[in-house]
Amino acid sequence: MCPLTLISLSLLGLSSAVQYKVHAQTADDRHAGTDNIITLWVQNEDGKWTQLGPLDNPSVDDNERGSGSSFVFKTRLPMWSLGRGVRCVRLVIGGDDMWLLEWISVTIRSGYFVGNVHYENQIFTNREKVWLSTDVTEGQESLELCSYCVNC
Repeated sequence: MCPLTLISLSLLGLSSAVQYKVHAQTADDRHAGTDNIITLWVQNEDGKWTQLGPLDNPSVDDNERGSGSSFVFKTRLPMWSLGRGVRCVRLVIGGDDMWLLEWISVTIRSGYFVGNVHYENQIFTNREKVWLSTDVTEGQESLELCSYCVNC
């Protein structure tokens, strides 16, 4: 096997520590806040979904009406999967205490070997004012927001 093939194969296995900084702004509408757990997923430009985790800071009353909440998620991803940032976010609520997201921003920081990857404040807005709830009379269980202009 030639040295270039060995290097190429070894690069395929490289992963990078990735930090996602997320800010979720709850709408200021009546009953917009929730005490339910909301799980955040992100999709890269190749369509692969990664579950980041719950929008929940321990000992903090997150996701309240008219307020913003910040979260940090750390994971390891293959370097090739970082692409040009986040194409879509998916939020899934874990109960019937409805919630109305106004907008959510995602900042990605990463970097080993090839230099730092940094995507600042990709913002996804709930323009349709879709409520989240497991109670179908109040809203829907999940919400997917996409940006078709990733980092432009």
